[in-house]
Amino acid sequence: MKKYYRLNNQNFKNNSNIISGVTTDIEFDKWLSYESDEYKKRKLELLSLDIERLDNKQIEELKKYNEDSIYSRVINKYTYDVDSCTHKEYNAAVEYICSHSLDDLINRRISKEDKKIGDDKFNTMFLYMNKNNLLNFINNYTNQNFKDISIIDAYVYHKALNLYAKLVEQEDKKSKNSNGLIKRLLFFKKQKASC
Repeated sequence: MKKYYRLNNQNFKNNSNIISGVTTDIEFDKWLSYESDEYKKRKLELLSLDIERLDNKQIEELKKYNEDSIYSRVINKYTYDVDSCTHKEYNAAVEYICSHSLDDLINRRISKEDKKIGDDKFNTMFLYMNKNNLLNFINNYTNQNFKDISIIDAYVYHKALNLYAKLVEQEDKKSKNSNGLIKRLLFFKKQKASC
């Protein structure tokens, strides 16, 4: 039997997660296994309707609920018991993680109330925080403790991770722009010297 290994974060589109002790599959598992009351209510509402009376939008929504349910089990197995995964399960988990947006999943799953509480908590915590403090906050979470945190804290963690990724990206752009400017200045300086 072939042995499978969980991918490291560099293989995922959400590679901002590289800086953290929490891997992307752990985040996906947390959010796929969570159903807010709003989410459950809407799912039950759609399931109770006669299939003939559903419009295309409702059918797509129902398909998404079904997909979430299936991938919740597959990703949980991939995350916590990769050795027992079949080749098909392994590939399905990796494909899902690499091709789906964690932000979209979170927005589908979190309740409006929890999102507001999380946004308020995030804005209060990170209003004056610098990049290093933000990195320390992110690195306080590990694969072991992430499963046990509240959904609001998981939401705040994800927002902090996204903010950190944006800050790093902005620094990279500034660095590239200033390197380009320095190269142009040196070029023009050489041109003047040779005149």
